[in-house]
Amino acid sequence: MPSAPTYLDVGEQRRAFGALAEPYLRVVFPDGLPSPAAATPAQRRLAETVARHAPFREADIRALSSLGRHLEAWDATFCRLGLPNDRSSWQAVAGGA
Repeated sequence: MPSAPTYLDVGEQRRAFGALAEPYLRVVFPDGLPSPAAATPAQRRLAETVARHAPFREADIRALSSLGRHLEAWDATFCRLGLPNDRSSWQAVAGGA
């Protein structure tokens, strides 16, 4: 079943979508999210971007109903790729936990 595309939200004051994220996540994290000690520089950089820009299911984000489909797309992407859906995991790999 096709799902909505996942975009990185790169806007600060407004939502602006950057590149489709799933192909990059698939290539950079082929075996899932590595431990912080095992992460390569490329994995650290992408993890930092995901930690900063992906909409995780946090109370403040859930309250914004306009992000509902955006959240569902990210959830589906993380699920398909076997990646965690919490900011702290991504921050740990990025080196900023």
